[in-house]
Amino acid sequence: MRENKGMSLVELLITVAILAIVIVTAGAFMTTSSRSFAKGSADSDVQDEAELAVNQIEDLIIDVNGGVSMTDDSAKMEFLLYHAEDTNGTTVYKKRTVTWNKASGDMECSEWNMAYDSTAGDYVENGPAVYEKQLLADNVTNFEVDLSDTITEKGAAKDGSDLTIVRSVSIRVDCEDGTGAAAYATSPIITLRNRMMLGNNAREIFETTPTADTTLQLYISNDTVATAVPIIDRVTSVDRTGVYNIFAMVNLGSCVNDQVDWEIGEADSLSVINADGVLSVGEYEPNDYLTITAKYKSNPNKKATGVVKVLGSAKTLGVSITTKSLLPFHPQYGSLIDAPDYTEEEKANLQYQWTVSEPERVESFTDNGKGLELNVKKEAGNYGVYITITLLVTSPDTGQRASDSVVYRIDNEYVMDGDSYMMRGYEGHTGYGDLAWFTFEVPFWTDSVDWEYYFCDEHGNRISAYDNLLQYVLINTSTGGHEYWLTFTKDLPPDRAFFIKVLCTYHNIHNVRHPDLGYVYEDVTYERIHEIAAVKIYGQTTHVQNVSLYGGFNFYYNLIGYYGLAWRNEPYVFEYSVEELVYDAPEGVVVTCIAAGAEARADSENDKNHGLIQAFGSFECNQEKWMVNDQVTLKSAKIKIYMRDYPNICSYATVIFD
Repeated sequence: MRENKGMSLVELLITVAILAIVIVTAGAFMTTSSRSFAKGSADSDVQDEAELAVNQIEDLIIDVNGGVSMTDDSAKMEFLLYHAEDTNGTTVYKKRTVTWNKASGDMECSEWNMAYDSTAGDYVENGPAVYEKQLLADNVTNFEVDLSDTITEKGAAKDGSDLTIVRSVSIRVDCEDGTGAAAYATSPIITLRNRMMLGNNAREIFETTPTADTTLQLYISNDTVATAVPIIDRVTSVDRTGVYNIFAMVNLGSCVNDQVDWEIGEADSLSVINADGVLSVGEYEPNDYLTITAKYKSNPNKKATGVVKVLGSAKTLGVSITTKSLLPFHPQYGSLIDAPDYTEEEKANLQYQWTVSEPERVESFTDNGKGLELNVKKEAGNYGVYITITLLVTSPDTGQRASDSVVYRIDNEYVMDGDSYMMRGYEGHTGYGDLAWFTFEVPFWTDSVDWEYYFCDEHGNRISAYDNLLQYVLINTSTGGHEYWLTFTKDLPPDRAFFIKVLCTYHNIHNVRHPDLGYVYEDVTYERIHEIAAVKIYGQTTHVQNVSLYGGFNFYYNLIGYYGLAWRNEPYVFEYSVEELVYDAPEGVVVTCIAAGAEARADSENDKNHGLIQAFGSFECNQEKWMVNDQVTLKSAKIKIYMRDYPNICSYATVIFD
């Protein structure tokens, strides 16, 4: 029998079926791969588009030295940039825009030169655009510019007003591929190289912001221009009482001092620079850095600036307004001077000037130099109004100035007594007539009253987050009357001020008899807002005569916002550390200073809320005192006092051994 060769029909069908499965599978795989590749390519294109747009915008922003602003409406978003640059000795003003058209999705940039138009009184576009509507990206679905990272420069504008300066810019650009199949967003933060204003007023920007001029640089020398070196901002140093020559140099070689005007940027500086560029650093210069600027006389917008560091210790002057009494409509204030390096004569020569923000609300104004008493008009329009009280202290000896301000809230009607004892750590005094006892002046009798109290802001709005601090409030109220006693334990956080509101609601108040209804009853609420000042410590300079290793010495602090006798509590709330002891002694003799406990004093009851703290110091020596006492000369000691749990609340007292 002959064998049959070839495939049967069944075998052929099976082979075809298997081949079909393989072809379909391979086709599906190839289709998926193709789609993945296409999507990856689209994603990459969209990412490149967004990143390219962001990079181009970043290039526009990073070197801008003028101003920026952002506008947004239904049709477009526009980012505006003003810039000034030096071109061959001529200042060129520019305006650039980045515009996102929301309907088309196109993002475009444009640039114009600007020039001052005396007729318009402003900077306007000068001629045709340098370039206009240059495409940065298409299919943009979102464009955001965050200009919120700013600081305020007080009085920095040409007219003396404040400027808002942008420190960094965050931008976001969202793109897609036109079909919605691929999208990408990028939002870098751009740190600026130059000082840049927030605003769109071209004249204000160009007349306030300096033009960058890399050809002009400031040099400094103790002698001539030949020995001058470049000023490196915040690194180059000068000494208080020192005299230096400052040179404005062009192209690192030519001195142009005869073509520039000089100025020091710090308004309170006690240093001077004359027309020749000679800088004389003040003995009492209060600033740690001085900003020196040279401006071309022919074009003040062209200038160079250098910042030098001031070395050497300077005398410090500080002042704090203290509350002596807050009787309704009759506040009384005192002052504390913080001048640890001042002599007694310099302190005695200080000049005091008090001002009130709304003098029309004040009936009388008694200024006795270190203190102030006001009589406020008791009128309905004044109830609950805030007035600002400012004290300016000036030293004719050093030229230094210091100021402090407090806000006084005029009481509501029917408030009696005052807030003299609104401080922490005053407990245990509950007798009627005590300074922590307060009264409402009630013009009628009632037999029922409800009390409520809570922490609030200065306007009386409740701060619920402070409800947990009510445990540190001690209040006793009269059930049928109109008095309450209020103090605060020493556990109330001392590092910030608080306001507390007390409300007294009277029920069943007999009003005028109605002819038909008889007596009509109503509820009336009276309120008072108390201020609890933040704790502050102020050291006093003390001069002690004829002190030896055997003898101790007293030194003093002033305390605000904390009852002085809290010093006697265990554990102690306050602690000392001796920061520096200056003395002359033979080699090998080591003297140390020990600061001991304190005693609270006050000249009167009303002064206890800024009580005088008297502390005690003594000396120890590594050798027998009787052997070296005559060979040791004590000069001064600097002693720090601080709150144990709040070390940032601190001060220093300097004791000078005459």
